Amino acid sequence: MIESKSEVLSVFQKDSQRRMLFERRREILNYLFRHSTFVAFDESIISVPKSVSMKISEILRLDIENVEKIIKKFLLELVYFRRFLLTYKITWSHEMKKDLRKVRVFLHKLHRLAPVFDYRRARINAEILYILMRRKCYFPKLNNQLTLIMFITDLNDKNSYHSPIRQKNLRALCKCSAYAFHRARNVFGINP
Repeated sequence: MIESKSEVLSVFQKDSQRRMLFERRREILNYLFRHSTFVAFDESIISVPKSVSMKISEILRLDIENVEKIIKKFLLELVYFRRFLLTYKITWSHEMKKDLRKVRVFLHKLHRLAPVFDYRRARINAEILYILMRRKCYFPKLNNQLTLIMFITDLNDKNSYHSPIRQKNLRALCKCSAYAFHRARNVFGINP
């Protein structure tokens, strides 16, 4: 069935609006992850001060209401995702393909939640991490694996922003403790 010209145009406009909103969200969250923090001392999620929202609004030349709306929505989704990680019991089959598939599903979810890393590169890094895990016979929990993958991806990203993602924000995104994160980095020899 041939669609009319106006239907095709409206679909194209909706698609371009979605891309524009995604890009705007990516820019705001990138700045937030790299230059500010949304994590308290006890690793709980806190609201972002108005001054940070105003600074993001000034630097990115966006409306302050939109910036605050995007940040609040992200923080709310982050709290729900962290609760999910605490309550959901992930079973492992110890078969590389099945386990990698689970990791990729969670990586995709994290990229949709906070598009601050290169998803395609993260998938490749996940495969490399699984090879290292087999060699070292060390299998950290899923949230530690996700944090390591995103850390490595951001560390090796040549197209990345000038400053790296703050580790505190990265660990909070995946509900990973500082001890577990640094222990896994030391076991695998991952140092910036």
